[in-house]
Amino acid sequence: MQVQSLGALEKTLGLSIKKTSKGNAKLALLSFTSGVKPEEVARLLRAAGKVEYAEPNYKLYLAATTKSVSDPYFSYLWGLKNTGQYVNGYYGTAGMDIKAEAAWEKTKD
Repeated sequence: MQVQSLGALEKTLGLSIKKTSKGNAKLALLSFTSGVKPEEVARLLRAAGKVEYAEPNYKLYLAATTKSVSDPYFSYLWGLKNTGQYVNGYYGTAGMDIKAEAAWEKTKD
């Protein structure tokens, strides 16, 4: 892929190629200098009809948390962590579980 093939979008968005794929797939990671949001750049590239697929390249980060579980229904899973909670008409026995949360704290992968 050559950025010049994108015509006016190249100059309007300040497009440049950062990285290209190897092999038959003609993929490219583009950078741009304009103040346009990445979602809008992707939309403009798709609308131009000169690319088959365009998506923003988001950077994702893990949220720093002291809890190992973020599932809002975790408290109902008494087999994983039984605190004596009331579930479906029954009280559990605190500590009678598989200690899943403690294991997850030790192994992150």
